[in-house]
Amino acid sequence: MLALATGNASGVIMSRDPGTLVVGAGLLGVLTAWELLARGQPVTLLEAAPGVGRATSYANGGLLTRAMCDPWNAPGIERQVLGSLFRRNAPLQLRAAALPSLPRWGLKLLRRSTPAWHRYATHASFALADYSLRRTAELSASLSLEFAAATRGTLKIVRRAASAAAAFDLAQFMETLGLRYHWLEANQVIDLEPQLAELRTELAGALYFPDDGCGDAFAFCEQLARTFTDRGGRLLTDCEVLQIRIEHDRTVGVLTQRGLLEAGRVIVAAGNGSTALLRAAGVALPIHPVKGYSLSINCADAAALPQIPVADRAVHGAVIPLGRRLRVVGSAELAGIDLRVRQRTVDGLWRLLASIYPHLAARLDRTTAQAWAGLRPMSADGLPFIGATRVAGLYVNTGHGHMGWTHAAGSAALLADLLLGQRPAIDPRPFDPSRS
Repeated sequence: MLALATGNASGVIMSRDPGTLVVGAGLLGVLTAWELLARGQPVTLLEAAPGVGRATSYANGGLLTRAMCDPWNAPGIERQVLGSLFRRNAPLQLRAAALPSLPRWGLKLLRRSTPAWHRYATHASFALADYSLRRTAELSASLSLEFAAATRGTLKIVRRAASAAAAFDLAQFMETLGLRYHWLEANQVIDLEPQLAELRTELAGALYFPDDGCGDAFAFCEQLARTFTDRGGRLLTDCEVLQIRIEHDRTVGVLTQRGLLEAGRVIVAAGNGSTALLRAAGVALPIHPVKGYSLSINCADAAALPQIPVADRAVHGAVIPLGRRLRVVGSAELAGIDLRVRQRTVDGLWRLLASIYPHLAARLDRTTAQAWAGLRPMSADGLPFIGATRVAGLYVNTGHGHMGWTHAAGSAALLADLLLGQRPAIDPRPFDPSRS
C-alpha cells in the first residue's frame, strides 16, 4: 500500500490523499508526476525499464515547435500510405507485419483526414503546443534544467518555388491561431544559417519560425526525474505494471511483478504500452505505433555545427543541433511493435543530411553516430488523450504521436488541473479520452 505522507524536508507540502500512481516514466509520465507533486499530491512513478526516458523519449527529433504541430492525418494521407507500397524510399512506409493491427485504427484515421477535421485538430494541437512550450520554458528556468536547449527558431526550407504555396497555406492558417513566421529569400536564409550556403542555387527560400526551439528530451527527462525524487516523489524503476486493478467499478491500484500497489488514482502515460493495459481495464483507445528513426552524431567542435534546426519539405526530414551533437530525423513506418534499426533507413538519413549540408556530412566522423528507432504512439484522429476515463480513478495521458516532446509539459499541467478540479488554462475537450 502507498504510504501517506504529510510533509518532507524538501519543502513540498503533501496533502492527506490516498495517492496517485503514474505508469510510465517517459516525458509524459515524468512531467505528469512532477505537476502533481508540485501541487502537493503524493505520487509514485512506475517504469518498467531500468531508468526514465528509455523508450520513445530517448532520441526523438528534439524539436519544440508550434509551427509543425499539425496532425499527420491531413487530407490525402491515404495516397501517401498506398504509394509507399510501390516506393521503396517513401517517407511514410507501410510494412506487411502491421497490416493485421491496422484496419480499425486505419479506418478511423482516414475518416479523420477531412479538411474540416484537420483544421480543427490543428487548432487544438496549436493551442496545446503554445501552452506547453511556455510551461516548458517556465520549468527550465525555475528548476535550472540543462538539456542543450536553444531558442533560435526553426527553418522550413523550400527548394522549388512551386512548392512554396503549400508551405504558405498551412502557415497562413496557423498565423490566425497565433503563429509567427517570416518568408526568407535564399540570401536571407543563408544570412541566418551560413552553413546552408552550399544550397544557394537550390533554394527558393524558407519559412522561418522565430518562436520555435529544440532540446534534448532525454536529458530533460532525467533531470526532472532527479528533481522529482529529490523533492519527495517516489520513483520505482524495473517495475513493470501487469494489470490495473479495479474493484466495484473503481480503480484501486496496479499489479506489478513486485506485487500490488494500492492507490486512489492511476494515470497511464506509458506511450504504446498504454493500450494493452487500458484495454484490459475496459478502456479502448485508438492508438497505433508509428516508427521513427534518428541519427545522433557527435562533433568535437560545436561551433562547426549549424545553429538552427532545419526541416526540408522535399525529403520529409530535419537536422537539429543539440549542443555538441547533430540529430538527423526522418522516416515514418507503420510496422507494428518493431524496433529493429534497418540499415537501409539509416543510410537514407545520411543521404538526407548530405542533401542539406553536403560538406558537413562528408567530414563528420560516422563512427560516432548512434542510430536509433522509436515508436510514436499515434492516435487515429491526430490528437492525444488527456483526462479521465469512464472508470473512476483511472486517467490517461498518451497518444501524442510526433508531438510528444512539444506537448508534454502542457499535457501534464492540463491533466493535473482536470484531476484536481482546477480550471484548465486551455480547452480540454479536444483531448477528452471519451471522444468518438
